[in-house]
Amino acid sequence: MDTKLKKRKPGVTFFFFALAVTLLLYSVGLALYQTQGGDNLYLDYRDTPSYTRTISGLIADAYYMALGSQSEQQQGQYMLDRENGNLDYFVQSNQGDGIKLFSNTEALSPGVFNNLISGGNYSEYIRIAEDKISISRDSRWGSIDETQQVLENRYAAYFDTAIRNTIRSGYTSDVVIYLAVRPEGQFQPHGDLYGTWSSWKNDVIILGVLTILACISLLILLVVAIKHKSLALANRKIAHMMGWFWLEAKAALTVLAVLGGWRALELIFGSSEFIYLLLFLSCFWWCWFLLLDLCYNKARVFTHNSISSISKWMLRFVRSLENKHDFLQRMKQRFIILVASEFLLILLFFVFLYIAPLGWIIDVVLVGLGIFLLVDYIKRYNRNVDEFGLVMDYVREVKNGTVNEPLILPPEDDFAPLANDLSDIQSGISRAVEEQVRSERMKVELVTNVSHDLKTPLTSIINYVDLLSKEELDPAYANDYVKIIAQKADRLKNLVQDLFEISRANSGAIELHPEQIDVVALVEQTIAEMDQRADALGLELRTQFAVPRLMVWADGKKLHRVFENLLGNALKYSLAGTRIYIAVLPLRQEATIIFKNIANYEMHFSPEDIVERFQRGDASRTTEGSGLGLAIAKSFVELCGGTLAIEVDGDLFKATASLPICAQPEAEAPADEKAPEPLHREEPEPPPAPGEPPEAPEEEP
Repeated sequence: MDTKLKKRKPGVTFFFFALAVTLLLYSVGLALYQTQGGDNLYLDYRDTPSYTRTISGLIADAYYMALGSQSEQQQGQYMLDRENGNLDYFVQSNQGDGIKLFSNTEALSPGVFNNLISGGNYSEYIRIAEDKISISRDSRWGSIDETQQVLENRYAAYFDTAIRNTIRSGYTSDVVIYLAVRPEGQFQPHGDLYGTWSSWKNDVIILGVLTILACISLLILLVVAIKHKSLALANRKIAHMMGWFWLEAKAALTVLAVLGGWRALELIFGSSEFIYLLLFLSCFWWCWFLLLDLCYNKARVFTHNSISSISKWMLRFVRSLENKHDFLQRMKQRFIILVASEFLLILLFFVFLYIAPLGWIIDVVLVGLGIFLLVDYIKRYNRNVDEFGLVMDYVREVKNGTVNEPLILPPEDDFAPLANDLSDIQSGISRAVEEQVRSERMKVELVTNVSHDLKTPLTSIINYVDLLSKEELDPAYANDYVKIIAQKADRLKNLVQDLFEISRANSGAIELHPEQIDVVALVEQTIAEMDQRADALGLELRTQFAVPRLMVWADGKKLHRVFENLLGNALKYSLAGTRIYIAVLPLRQEATIIFKNIANYEMHFSPEDIVERFQRGDASRTTEGSGLGLAIAKSFVELCGGTLAIEVDGDLFKATASLPICAQPEAEAPADEKAPEPLHREEPEPPPAPGEPPEAPEEEP
């Protein structure tokens, strides 16, 4: 799902959608704004209302030159001369004071003017004589020649009342006006004619650009329509964000958007301020977001308001004051009461400050009361902090096991119930620990006593079995029974001895005799003692000693028992025909002794379980063993200050004993003292002479 969302990219899709809609609205709005005057709706600028008004104004100025006062003549001539280079004119009138001629050419009569301009390049030629107007124009669609009454022509629509009345009265019948307009390609950058053409040209270019923008917007909208799923996802995200706002805020913004958008439209068509178009776009998008909010959030739009939110907040606030612990609830209530009291005192302070003649006296009392409440709360808070510190110290002492007495706080303190509970917990832990220690001690004593009590009859059994094994019993198969009894008795003796040792090791009652031991020599001795057994089982022992000697500080007998158990375990459970690897190497200031072998069964146990007491790798228990070998080895290694780690990898069984290395001796010992004495299990006492009862062994302390 996340991969699909990344491919869809809803944010990018909505961005292009918003850009397309904005460009479309922008281009349409700007086009409407540009077409208010109607000039850019014509393909020829001479058909625009602006051009018509300009020519109408020039004709009116010519009439004022011919019939007006001296000031009007000057004003009219100035307006016509402004078009110098864009307009050639000839004006003649015959009044009582003589003939008046006005022209920007050398013509002194209408005929001469016609001859002067006949060979020139003009886009429009206007002739007015005897209240008739003739217009000649060359356009893209052909030539136009028309003659009409002056007041019936389209230029007369913009004449002022004075000119109209003058024409109707007949005073203009002897006025001759000739106007020749240059083509737009020869316009000079001055005058009303150039301004009209330039404005029309700019408007046409803008409309073309806006048309291109509108087409691009429609193309983008078409692409976005193809990605409608991404757009729908973007709309849901926008609706989700809109859901954060209260109904009142959205309603206020909506009213402003509607009024602002409507006013913006009015200003767009009634003002030259283009900035209002941007205001309209902002209002439009807010209404769009509100529509998405209504479509996706539906009823939640109306339920998520300030009243419901404040009510929920007040409900959560009230619930936050509730606590199942009394002391925490009291602390919260105390804080709320302080804040409310201080707020009320501040309010009363300003009330009495402005309305009471002697309000300052009451304000002093209010300030004192506020300070007293604040100081009292701080004192209570500091006392709670100190009490909590005592509780934390007591918890740390309980964790470290150094608690000697319970934690007692005054009953009126907030943390007194917590202190009592912690004291009860500590008492319960102490009782549980004492009970556990007593149980462990009783268990160790039981195992020790049982092991010790079993040794006396077991020794007698072994001695009598030995005597029977030397006799020729009848029938003959009785001798086989004696051999089996001897084997089982020896196994039982080893089991009792293992139980005795593991119980003493776990209880810490075992006596150690640490000394410097060469683990290399001790491993070699253990291998030599068990080499014949390996040959009999078809196993090959391979050794790897990184150094010729490696000294550790340990009990030699206990360490020999560790190696004996580890190697014996490997011999007992190795696959026939495989090799057992034994390595001794120094590693990180430790002597590391490794035993590796391939098991002859599928190992389903974990390394943590196999070192527990009475745990055996052979779940069927068809092989001899007590399940205490690895447990004893682990206990003895730890008593010597080391660690024993077991690793299982498929059929590979690996036991690693690590012991701290001690300093090498300065001088080598004599050859006969290098290796420790051969260590063996305790052999059975020799059997008594025939007819004599066996002696009971000495009891161990």
